Amino acid sequence: MLDGMIEATYQHTIIPPTGLSPFTSTHVHGLTADYVAEHGHPWTEVEPRVRDIIGTLPVVAHNAVFDKSVYMRSCEATGLNPAQWEWLCTRRLSERLIGVGGLADACAHLKIDQQNHHQAGADSYYAAKVALLLAERTGAETVTELWQALAGPKASKASAKLPRPSRMSQTEFLRHSASAARRRYKSNADFPPPNPKSTKNLLKGETVLITGEIPGWEDRDEAYDAVAAAGGQGTNTLSRKTTIVLAGDGAGPTKLDKASALGINIILGSDAADLLNPRGIQ
Repeated sequence: MLDGMIEATYQHTIIPPTGLSPFTSTHVHGLTADYVAEHGHPWTEVEPRVRDIIGTLPVVAHNAVFDKSVYMRSCEATGLNPAQWEWLCTRRLSERLIGVGGLADACAHLKIDQQNHHQAGADSYYAAKVALLLAERTGAETVTELWQALAGPKASKASAKLPRPSRMSQTEFLRHSASAARRRYKSNADFPPPNPKSTKNLLKGETVLITGEIPGWEDRDEAYDAVAAAGGQGTNTLSRKTTIVLAGDGAGPTKLDKASALGINIILGSDAADLLNPRGIQ
């Protein structure tokens, strides 16, 4: 994006520096190991091209915490010295300004006709459209002015984090407290083991932490049941053993920052819901 317009698009399929296996999210993005092996390019070839395109401009991404972690880990794995870009997140911006976080939700709210969701080139294009429309709404003329909105008041959509009792009605407080008390999985020893008979094993070998409220999965225990059904192991401990964080509304930024620092794959909002969708884990 330059001067309020999308100047050009650039997309490449990249061969992961860590190898082609396992591919756990083919049902989301449609990519298979065979396709990537045939059409992909090594990171050492793609990164210099990306660096030339971006130059000294900031990087805008929808879920920048995850994209930055992938970039940094890929450079580390291939011995490249990463560029020191400023990373700006349209997800955080849209949550602040319009009360929705997922890319599909933000596009729907802003009346952007989104197609080919979960394809990298398309998603980056729509993230740019979100940024440009939010700039129009706020009257921002620069990226710096637009992201200063993060310091302003948040949109009205309520956070799923437990509010303090003094800030909620007695009925609401009792409902949240009862929900927490009903949770079956309060320690790692309580979590169900991965389902060895799962036919798809989308999360086989993964250790999954859920934070915040995943859309459509208000009961966190049921979300963890879906993780086990997909071959994954649930956990409530964020550590180097955690391989995936599913983050919904109300996920704490400190926890996400720690997950990013540990190089953990972070999947947000509607994307996390897609991964847990029962239609994909039969």
